[in-house]
Amino acid sequence: MIQLRIENIQGGGALIGEVNGKYYRSYANYLIKFFEEYAKNGVPFWGMTLQNEPTSGALPFYKWQAMLFTASMQRDFVKVTLGPMLKSKNTTKDLKVMALDDNRISLPGWADTIFNDPEASKYVDGIGVHWYLDALMPASVLTTTHNRHPEKFILATEACAGAFFGHSPILGDWYRAEEYAVNIIEDLNNFVTGWTDWNICLNEQGGPNWVENFVDSPIIVNATSDQFYKQPMFYAMGHFRFVVSCMSRYTDKQLIKSTSSAGHLYESYNGLNAKHTKNTALLQLFDLDGISSSLFGS
Repeated sequence: MIQLRIENIQGGGALIGEVNGKYYRSYANYLIKFFEEYAKNGVPFWGMTLQNEPTSGALPFYKWQAMLFTASMQRDFVKVTLGPMLKSKNTTKDLKVMALDDNRISLPGWADTIFNDPEASKYVDGIGVHWYLDALMPASVLTTTHNRHPEKFILATEACAGAFFGHSPILGDWYRAEEYAVNIIEDLNNFVTGWTDWNICLNEQGGPNWVENFVDSPIIVNATSDQFYKQPMFYAMGHFRFVVSCMSRYTDKQLIKSTSSAGHLYESYNGLNAKHTKNTALLQLFDLDGISSSLFGS
């Protein structure tokens, strides 16, 4: 066994040694082995990210295990070591590789660092973004990133309700469904191609979670009674999945602005306008009291 990090580190830290040294090559082999073992059991993968929330690795007292990568470290790692190794294996040669996989506060600079290097860029297909610090950076940075690198996709790779306030599930809470709907529309209006919830399902406490990070989920499972509850967030996500097909094309930005009613977090109506099929357009409006969709055919 090769030890890749300093022993007993729980929080932040990086791999031992220089980027693309023997420990980085061992780590790349470890990642490839993961995909190969799943493939042996009939489980294929569409894509991967270079590292989950790499900036968290700079936090020495972070409560999860975290590994530091800066944008330049990711660039050099994928260019010299990981990218060529992935392409050399039948199991991993077609994987879609995403950089960042962290909050959009790091954009567009993170994307520029990687995609402005032609050798690194050829191994990376897109950018992954999380929603947790969206309040600190406007969604327009997503459009800026797209405009600078239009050949690369942007995927929302993680979001969950209750990460900061109101820890644990709140059954039947439509406010959290509103949060999802607004964020999905905002992302799609800024060239994000898809939106991913963090949790498939959680128990009634919002776990299990070994660091007691109890949050909410679209599906809550009551294991003692063998029941599960579909939360309002489930229906918010389901609505978009139902009316916006995977082949829909975004056509216009926010359509309507209006002052919201008191008691709502968001201060404007939000709209999504997409080309649904060859002769059909989709207009989807979120008016803080519900979501409505209309299809217009020619």
